[in-house]
Amino acid sequence: PRGKLLHRKLIWHSRLGPRLRKYILRLPASYSFCRMSPLIVDFHPYYDDALYETNWSNWFKLADAKGIVMVYPAGSADNTGRIGPWLQHPEYKEYAGSLPSWNALGSDLGVGGSDSKFGSNRQYCVNNLNGTWQGLYPCYESCSRLLGDSCLNYPNLPRLKFNHPCISSTCYNDTDFIDHLMHHLHNSLCVDIAHVHATGQSIGGMMSMEVGARLSHHFSSVVASSSAPLLSSFDFQSTVTVPILLARGLRDGTIPAEKELGYAPNPNGSWCKCNGRIDPHNPPRSENFSYPKKICPNCPEAPQNFFKNQYAISGDGYFYKLHHRFLDEWASGLPYRTKKIFKGYRTPFDGINGFTCKVTHVTTLQTPNTPRYSANKAVEFSEASLYFSENSADIAADVALFGKAPGNGTLTRVPMVVSCYFDGKHCYPFQDDDCNWLEGAEEGSYWPKVAW
Repeated sequence: PRGKLLHRKLIWHSRLGPRLRKYILRLPASYSFCRMSPLIVDFHPYYDDALYETNWSNWFKLADAKGIVMVYPAGSADNTGRIGPWLQHPEYKEYAGSLPSWNALGSDLGVGGSDSKFGSNRQYCVNNLNGTWQGLYPCYESCSRLLGDSCLNYPNLPRLKFNHPCISSTCYNDTDFIDHLMHHLHNSLCVDIAHVHATGQSIGGMMSMEVGARLSHHFSSVVASSSAPLLSSFDFQSTVTVPILLARGLRDGTIPAEKELGYAPNPNGSWCKCNGRIDPHNPPRSENFSYPKKICPNCPEAPQNFFKNQYAISGDGYFYKLHHRFLDEWASGLPYRTKKIFKGYRTPFDGINGFTCKVTHVTTLQTPNTPRYSANKAVEFSEASLYFSENSADIAADVALFGKAPGNGTLTRVPMVVSCYFDGKHCYPFQDDDCNWLEGAEEGSYWPKVAW
C-alpha cells in the first residue's frame, strides 16, 4: 500500500547469532515497481524508536511530492529491564523498559567491531565517583556477552546494572545490520542506486554518518542534525566518499559542537556549574532535570590545560570531536581534491530560528553529467551545483589548483561539506527548545526541504 507505514521484519545473522530486526517502510503515493525511486534511510535518536521517528522527522509530505521511499530502521534495545540511575527520575519513567540505541561512531568503544578501543589507556569519558563512570548508561546484553562477563554493579547503586565504562549503546554491529538491510531493500524494491541517502538526529545522525562513511557503496550523501563523532570513533580520513550536511544547535549541551558549549570537569572528578555550585555525583542539571540554559566554558576549578584538549564534553560526560575539526577530517577522506572555503549556502529558510549554512569544502567538477564513482555507482552532482552560486574567479582558481577536468562539460564548484547552525538545543533545526516544530515549519516541511 502506498502512503502507509509498513512494519517489516528480517533475520540478521550477527556475531552473537541470528537476531530478528525490524524496520518501517513507507512507499510514496507515486511509487511504481517499473520506475526507480530515490530512497532515504532515517535513523531515530536515543530513547525513541522507528515509529516515533516516522512522525517526528516530518518527511511524509516531501516524500510524496518527490516520490521518495522512506525507510526507518529500529535500533537494538537489548537493555530491557536494566536502566541507569538518571532514568529513575519521573521525567524518564516511560523509558524504563527499553532504550533503542545505535552502535555508532565509537559508542561501544569498538567492542562489536574490529577497531576496539576497550581497555585503552586513553580517556573517552569523564571519571568521577572514585574512578567509576559518569554517565552510567544501562547494561546492554550484547556488550556483556562480547566482553565475556556480566553487567557492572556499582556498590553505591546495588540494585542497578550498567554498561562498562564509556560504553553508551548496544554492542551489536549495527553497520553490518544496515548493510544486510540495504541488500534486502535493493532486492525487493525498485530503487535508484544513485539517490540513496542517510539522515537522522542525535545518535540517529551519528548512525547516518557511520553508514555514510562505512557503507559508501550504498549511500550517496549524509544529512545529520545535532550529532558528532565520539572521541572513540574511527578515523574518517580513510573511509569517507560521500558529501555531508551537518546542522548543530548553538545551545546544544547534549552533543556540544564546540568546547565552549560543553562542560568542564574539576581535578577531583566533580563538575562545575556556571553559578559556582559543585555537584560531585551528577553532571549539572537544573531542578527540572533538564540541561541548564547557561553553560560553563571556563570554570576556575577546571584543569589549567583542559581547553587545550581538542574535544567537547557533553552533559553526560562523553568526549566528542569538535564540529569544525570533524568536518575537516571528513573532507580529507573524500576521493576528490577539495578546497576549504567559508561561503554562504543559501536556503529558503535562512534566519528562521537563527538558521544559517556555510559551505566549508568544495571540489570542482564538470557539469552536466559529471559522475562520482563509488563501488561501480555513478552519482550526478549537477543538481547540487544549482544551489551554490558560481563565481568565475573562484572556478579559475580551482582549475589552477586541481587541474582542468577532462571532457567538454562546464566546470563548476560543487559543495561537498556544508555546516549549518541554528539557535536551539538538542533538536532538529526549526524546532523550539522543547523540540516542537516552530509555527509553519512542520506544515512547510522546512527541514526536509533543506536536507533534500
